[in-house]
Amino acid sequence: MKVALKNCVDDVSIHTIEEQLVRNLPPVFNSDVLEKLDNAQVANLVAEKQSSALDRAHNEEKLSNLVKASQELQRLDKHLLQLHGYPAQAMRKKLEKGRQSGGAYSYD
Repeated sequence: MKVALKNCVDDVSIHTIEEQLVRNLPPVFNSDVLEKLDNAQVANLVAEKQSSALDRAHNEEKLSNLVKASQELQRLDKHLLQLHGYPAQAMRKKLEKGRQSGGAYSYD
């Protein structure tokens, strides 16, 4: 109960401070300015920077490689467990135990 009350007090404090800070900020865009923009200007405003696009593409490629490697390691784990004679039930328990411990499996 004390933790919940502390979290509630923290949340209310943060929201109150944010409200006070944001209240006095001038609007970034008003509707008059937005209505006067042509399609090229709108496209320029919402366009992704080239460096961001390159970073995103690079990170997507890295993620894809990591997913493939993870899948390959899972297949290898199953294969090694079968080689050591673990029955299916024991193999599932062994894999689950390894996942819960951060992925460190032992094959003894």
